[in-house]
This record gives sequence, structure tokens and C-alpha cells, in this order.
Amino acid sequence: METCLQEKTAELQVVMDNLRDTKEQQLSAKNSTLKQLEEKPKVQSDHEEVKEELRILKSMGGVASERSGSHGTSKTLEVLLLEKNRSLQSENATLRIASSDLSDPDPALDLGQQLQLKVQCIKI
Repeated sequence: METCLQEKTAELQVVMDNLRDTKEQQLSAKNSTLKQLEEKPKVQSDHEEVKEELRILKSMGGVASERSGSHGTSKTLEVLLLEKNRSLQSENATLRIASSDLSDPDPALDLGQQLQLKVQCIKI
């Protein structure tokens, strides 16, 4: 009877060891999957940044092709962005002046003349 219990104990020990090994392998696989899933948002974030930078370059009107074509006279991205910023600020100032002209019409003008001035400013 004692040997029968020892045999059963040994069999159960083998089964337990096999189960432990299986569970450890499953845990390892799940940890690996978890790490991959944790990295995915980082990769997507980098992808979104690259897409945004590409959109900016495209909006600058073929800057990327100009830079690759002439290495000797190519401007840095920072210089190109500064130039674009200056031109946009100038355009913004012009539009503000036009807007203030529209919002503060000369009181000496009649309504028809004010309307004509507004239409002319809009056409510009």
C-alpha cells in the first residue's frame, strides 16, 4: 500500500511538473504578446509624426524635390519654415488691414459706396 501511494505521488509530481512547464510557456508567450502590444502605440505615434511632417513639406510646394535636386544651394528645413512663416505673417497683416477697413467704414460714405468698397476688398 505504501509503495502504491509512493507511485501515485510520483505520477502526480510528474503531471504537476508538466502542467507547470506548460503554464510557464503560455505565460512567456502572453508576456511576449503583451510587450508587442505595448510597443504598437509608440510605433503608431512615430508614424503619425512622420505623416504630419510630410504634410507640412507638401504644403510648402515641392520643397522636398527642390532640396534633393540641388545639394549645393539647398536650404535647411528650418530656413524654409522661417521663410514660409514670414510670408504667412505678411499675408495675415494684409488681411487684418483689409478687415479693419471693412469693419470701420468712413461715415461720410453712403450705404451704397460702403457696399461697393466691401465687394472690392472681398475680390482682392
